[in-house]
Amino acid sequence: LYQEGVVKAWADIGYADTAVPTLLASFNVAGATNIATGRVRVDWLRSFTSDRYPLVVSPSTDLLVGAVFSKSASNALIQVRNASFIALDMPMSIVALGPQ
Repeated sequence: LYQEGVVKAWADIGYADTAVPTLLASFNVAGATNIATGRVRVDWLRSFTSDRYPLVVSPSTDLLVGAVFSKSASNALIQVRNASFIALDMPMSIVALGPQ
C-alpha cells in the first residue's frame, strides 16, 4: 500500500434480488451502501490522504455509464446511469489509486 502506481482499493459490487449492493470481492473496501437508485457510497478501510485520487467506475453491462458523483479521503459516491440518464442499480467494478 505504500508504493506509487499500485492499486490501493478495488471492488466488484453486485446486486441480489433487492436494491442492496453486495461486495462480491474487494480489497481495502469496508462496504458499499445504497444511497439512492443508481447511487452507491463505497467506504475505504484505509483512507486516502485527500480527495484527490483517481477512481475508475466500470458498470458490468454495455450501454451504461458509471461516474464518480463525489469523493472524500474516506469514501466515494458513485452513480450508474443508462444512455437516457436514468439511474439504475447495476453491478459494477471500481478501482482506486493514490496516496494513503
